[in-house]
Amino acid sequence: MGGITCHDPSHGSFRVYLDDDLVISDNYLDCMKGLNTLITLLRLLGFGIAWEKTAGPTRSLTFLGIKIDSESLTLSLPQDKVSTLLKGYKTKRRASCRQLQQLTGRLSCVDLLRPLKKADNKILLADAFREDITFWIELLQTFSSREIRPPWRLPVIMYTDTRDQGGGMITSEDWGYVNWRIDMPSIARSNINVKETMAVILAIYRWAPSWQGRHVIIYTDNITNYTCSN
Repeated sequence: MGGITCHDPSHGSFRVYLDDDLVISDNYLDCMKGLNTLITLLRLLGFGIAWEKTAGPTRSLTFLGIKIDSESLTLSLPQDKVSTLLKGYKTKRRASCRQLQQLTGRLSCVDLLRPLKKADNKILLADAFREDITFWIELLQTFSSREIRPPWRLPVIMYTDTRDQGGGMITSEDWGYVNWRIDMPSIARSNINVKETMAVILAIYRWAPSWQGRHVIIYTDNITNYTCSN
């Protein structure tokens, strides 16, 4: 989703999506100043203000269908609206382009549309579509938000390198080593690219619990490993 971001040191940041505006600042006073400045500017330019949709400074609000909580540092989807919308598609056999546009607007990362002459024309929904809907429903039951910026957890930096005989992985917290012939004889004769990638996979298995919710930066000199990791 595209938008325009403007930053004013005295009034905070302004995020504009067509006719939706968001003011972001470090404290209540600056946020209120930014909101008043924005409203004054819009009225001078001749725009109407939807006062029923206007919210003052707050630590939690829903913007463009996403709940933003600056206190818990999370972004989340409104459970009631999304769950109701998704469950309606589990048994639906046909849907219009407009209905699918509404669905993809909620999910924001899935393109389910096919070329149609009119927005209200309907297409047949395949079984794979309903399987995707079931996946989203199950996912939202266990994961509906993510941390914006957890300042108390530093990123994990890992260096990895591999040779024909073995591979090594090291972070600032721990290290690991694997001897291919002894520990994993099934890939002892494999290409070096396989071994480079396997070293990262083994590191993930070993340290996954301590990496949960953290950014992981991997340094490698192998292009195949780089591609797979990303």
